[in-house]
Amino acid sequence: MGDAAKEARIKQAEALESRAKQNQLKLNEVNANKKILDEKIERLEKGKSELTTAVSSLTSFSSSVTSELKSIDSGSFQGTRRDKYDSKVSDVGTKLTELADKHKENQETIDKKLTELKENSQRLGMSIGSLSSNIANLTAQAQSLRAQ
Repeated sequence: MGDAAKEARIKQAEALESRAKQNQLKLNEVNANKKILDEKIERLEKGKSELTTAVSSLTSFSSSVTSELKSIDSGSFQGTRRDKYDSKVSDVGTKLTELADKHKENQETIDKKLTELKENSQRLGMSIGSLSSNIANLTAQAQSLRAQ
């Protein structure tokens, strides 16, 4: 085999190295995107945890406030005044429950978004593995051609 065959192998090796470099650029981009996505997931999980704590506190507060307001001695109020008072207490309980329910809906929205982001992160992770493997294979092929 002469110089022409050697030059052909070198050109093939250069082409493989070029493809490996292109894959490396894609890999860098995918790694950066995955990092951003994982940071979003982390922030959402922290927010979800804080929201869960807040909803729990709100539910507890609602229960204790409603209980406390209902426990006021009925001797203090009678007739229409008592009815108005009971109605207001009921309204407070309803408003607090509605607020807690709204926050629970927000939790469900966060859960759905987290599921979506985690699936995307997993896909990016698989892409990272695939690109890394391709880079290694292309580099090995190029080195093999150069060694011949």
